[in-house]
Amino acid sequence: MRSALRGFYRSWKRVFTLAITAMKSALRGIYQSWKSEFTLINDIGRSRFPRPAESNHYELSYLEKAVMITLVFLRSFSLSHIGGAFTKYITRSHFSESYVLGWFTLLSALLAFWPSAALAALFAAYRIADGFIYRLCVLFVDRYQQTWGLRSVNRAIILAMINYIELILGFAIIYAWSGSISKGSQVLSGSLDPLYFSCVTVTTLGDGDYKPSPGIGQGLVVAETMMGLILLALVLGALLTGIRDIKPLRKDRDA
Repeated sequence: MRSALRGFYRSWKRVFTLAITAMKSALRGIYQSWKSEFTLINDIGRSRFPRPAESNHYELSYLEKAVMITLVFLRSFSLSHIGGAFTKYITRSHFSESYVLGWFTLLSALLAFWPSAALAALFAAYRIADGFIYRLCVLFVDRYQQTWGLRSVNRAIILAMINYIELILGFAIIYAWSGSISKGSQVLSGSLDPLYFSCVTVTTLGDGDYKPSPGIGQGLVVAETMMGLILLALVLGALLTGIRDIKPLRKDRDA
């Protein structure tokens, strides 16, 4: 009996030790991923990024530095840094895809079942900012790195399109929660009406039957329209028209 208990204790201790080691390694990877953002901010501020060899001796202007530092700082709050817990590149790549699809699924569920919940609006606002800032960082910061390259053009376009749909879903949730859009004498509610209004807003089509309230409603409409146009013009436009300039497929870097 004692021998069996001793064996069970040793096995449990071994599993516990391995779990603790794996957890420490994961936390260390997440910390390093998060820390790298502030290292990048420091390098940009001290004109050490991009390196001369990576940019044909081009030196960033103060305006470019300010924009890049702001974007990287905001990106440092992204939950995507959890991917740093994985050491293998392919695993991190799969995590990034799961991260985007997970948010897409969550926003879809929130819009379908709890569109007017304050927590749903909070999640939607976070994801809108998270996805939008990430895309801007890719365009204005990451592409300066010599080692940067798209893993797959199709993959990059698909993820960008999902981000665009997330923008529509996110604002639909915020419209439903805020009650800032009205149709006649009725405030926009439910799931389908906010989704429809978000679609016609982001595509700049508009609908005369819907009226945003002064202040928050008008601000949300302007924000969604501008973010939608920027996402289409800067991200999808750059990918679709600049395919010839994209570097060959890389196995060690992500989009």
